[in-house]
Amino acid sequence: MARVVTFGKTKGFDNVVQRKLGAEIAEFSTPRVTATALQLQATENRAKTPTLFGDFSGTPPRFSVSLAERQPTLARMKNLHRSALIASATALLAAGVASVSAFASTGVGTATNPQTGNILVDDRGMTLYRYTQDQPNVSTCYNSCASAWPPVIVDAVPAVQDPSVAAGLSLTQRNDGSEQLTYNGSPLYYFVADQQPGDANGQASDGVWFVVSVS
Repeated sequence: MARVVTFGKTKGFDNVVQRKLGAEIAEFSTPRVTATALQLQATENRAKTPTLFGDFSGTPPRFSVSLAERQPTLARMKNLHRSALIASATALLAAGVASVSAFASTGVGTATNPQTGNILVDDRGMTLYRYTQDQPNVSTCYNSCASAWPPVIVDAVPAVQDPSVAAGLSLTQRNDGSEQLTYNGSPLYYFVADQQPGDANGQASDGVWFVVSVS
């Protein structure tokens, strides 16, 4: 006859189980504060803390500007750059480092500009300009205007090889008695922001200054 052996629960075994379960229950029911938990809490607090720029509790916003919005800014930057060039050159004139006579030249010719075509230049290749506010053979550019746009002062009409250009050259007397070169009745000027031959930084400036086109 087979012998069946059963294992009953003893009192000592029950006590061990109860102690084990009690310890686990206590472990889960008792709040535990760890270093990791403190770090997480500190991070959350910093993220929620308002700053001078607002309450950034999430990912910082990304700022983007469209091309259309940048266009006015680019235009202002270009104008500021031109103004800075004028101010710098005018300061040199005021300090006596440069003067109207420094721009004076004894010759006139033509040059080809990539943007404006054939234009009038002096014998160094510096661009010459006309001022639409002038009257025929009468300059109205004096004082600060003449500092930024020095008149082309000469002793006499220069000799020019191109007969079509020579035919348009003449002189007009300024208020101080000096002689200013004209072309087809327009008094001629330099622009102080032009630093080297070929520069035409004054073209269409303020809508009244233009290079002198020649055919």
